[in-house]
Amino acid sequence: MKQKARALFISVSTHEQLQAVLATDNNAQIDGIYLSSDLLFEKNAEKVMQLLQHHAETEYYLAMPNILRKRSYKYLEQIAESLKNPIWKGVLIRNIETFRWLQEIEYQGEYLADYSVYAWNQETISLYEKLFNRITIPVELNKKETYSLGNMEQYEMLLYGRLPLMYSANCIRKTLEHCQNQTSSKPDIYELTDRYQNRFPILQNCLHCYNVLYNTVPMSLHNQLKALMNCNCAAYRIE
Repeated sequence: MKQKARALFISVSTHEQLQAVLATDNNAQIDGIYLSSDLLFEKNAEKVMQLLQHHAETEYYLAMPNILRKRSYKYLEQIAESLKNPIWKGVLIRNIETFRWLQEIEYQGEYLADYSVYAWNQETISLYEKLFNRITIPVELNKKETYSLGNMEQYEMLLYGRLPLMYSANCIRKTLEHCQNQTSSKPDIYELTDRYQNRFPILQNCLHCYNVLYNTVPMSLHNQLKALMNCNCAAYRIE
């Protein structure tokens, strides 16, 4: 499905981020928002949905979990129920397992592949073109490799965001303190410091029981923005 060129999408994972995006004076330039599905299980989940309803002119996509662990499956029924709401234009998929589950429930919205659903070689791209409405360009690719993908109108490019280096089932809190078995999606953040005093944030996701180790600094392509906008991707994203 062809999207208009140079659409701008914002990815949010907290209620505060959503409020900030919707309150910005430049909101008219934002074409769509990816909302973490974990927010459906926050105490203020109703307020989140109310915010979306009051800004119905924006396109909303539900960003699915990065990893589906055994305990994650108990939340899928509620996610499926939420996806019946017409506020959602589609879903952002982070793994093939989620794609399979959406097929099983016969989800009819748009399917967008995140950069973790890796697509570079032509065999993979040919397959994904049949499965997804849009494909996110792998973040590892350089300029030459990006242009080798071909028609950019089916792709989305990440312009800014802190990239995960590792997902771990080993819990930092449990190792240092004790497991609180939280059900809230609001994460705790720890840090690891290497021998060069670089700080690596670790986000603790108790909802799905895993940790995310992020890079020390966000990836930012702002100094290449003019050239990248000439790629005519279907969409560009800020996380």
